[in-house]
Amino acid sequence: MRAVPKLIEDEIYVHESEIKTRVRQIIKDESYTVQPDEVYDLLLSLPDLVRILADILILEDFDAIDRYWAAYAFSYLIHKEDFIPDTTVLQIGYLDDLVVSILILKKIADAGDKRRFQNYMIRETPFDPFLTQAVKLAAVAVPRVIYDKIIQLISADTTGAV
Repeated sequence: MRAVPKLIEDEIYVHESEIKTRVRQIIKDESYTVQPDEVYDLLLSLPDLVRILADILILEDFDAIDRYWAAYAFSYLIHKEDFIPDTTVLQIGYLDDLVVSILILKKIADAGDKRRFQNYMIRETPFDPFLTQAVKLAAVAVPRVIYDKIIQLISADTTGAV
């Protein structure tokens, strides 16, 4: 069994304050209204969002269009060279992945029966209030030009054809 390279190990166990410092640097460069702690907390929700997207792929409560969008979110998540490369230090590269996941989940929730999500919790917050707040934060968590590109990307295929 290979040992985890030191560089990867360091990135995995990066300290919370380092991530918040990097977020502060990004926020200082833009006209943000969001606080670094809010962005950090949003980043911590990514595993819960991935679990919900996985459920959409396998549960009967969701139709083919919902599955298409969940698969789309997964393909964006695993692609390293996206709007903010995932190789960017201190997990900042996951911000665009997070925004794509949030906006796709909103798209799926808005298109169908919201009760399908009533049992989901994201970091101990019920799905609907979390999503409402997350959509607002997502709009300011990444630079505006990237947010606009993500909106274009998700809006480009409105049919959801499989």
